[in-house]
Amino acid sequence: MTASVFIYSHESSPALLRDGRQGLEAALQRLLGQDGDVTGGGSGTASCAWNIDLEITDSEALESWLLRLASFLRAWGAPADTYIHGFPENWVEGMQPITVLVFPRAPITESSL
Repeated sequence: MTASVFIYSHESSPALLRDGRQGLEAALQRLLGQDGDVTGGGSGTASCAWNIDLEITDSEALESWLLRLASFLRAWGAPADTYIHGFPENWVEGMQPITVLVFPRAPITESSL
């Protein structure tokens, strides 16, 4: 029962410039340990500056892993626009992925203007 996770960003950061996407992939693999794998990544597409693909071995633990990954990415120094899409094992075309913003934005309210 595996789940797919995709991490995306259009930006860079000091940590990303220092360690590169491959450094982040290695750090993510250490975090995942026996619970998952980094399965790919890329850069330079029209819709995304870079992405990293993961597989979580226990689809039931997907939501907790998404929160753990977001916390890890914040601490690692991921760019401010980084977001994560999670797809449980039972995901089918047409379903929305579970989306987590690594740096949640506060909602704009009338009092904040």
